[in-house]
Amino acid sequence: MKGKCAVCGKEGEVFVACSACGAISFAYCEDCLRAGAEPYGELVSYISCAGNSPEDINNTYLEIIHNTLSRLNKSEEQFWEDVRSET
Repeated sequence: MKGKCAVCGKEGEVFVACSACGAISFAYCEDCLRAGAEPYGELVSYISCAGNSPEDINNTYLEIIHNTLSRLNKSEEQFWEDVRSET
């Protein structure tokens, strides 16, 4: 269907899929869906419930964080700063 990707904001064909950040679904463009990326704000909130540094997070979610940040051209430093500000 046509819509806007909740991760990168690209408009066009999107796919609605379950998020890795809990019992919620988002619209993903094909690139973000294939990358396993998640909406930034949701990922920050979700991860902040588990910890505030990479050492607190399992490898599966570290990969999701990496994939999301690379899609959005954001730094890990900024991500962890945002996570710490959530707690």
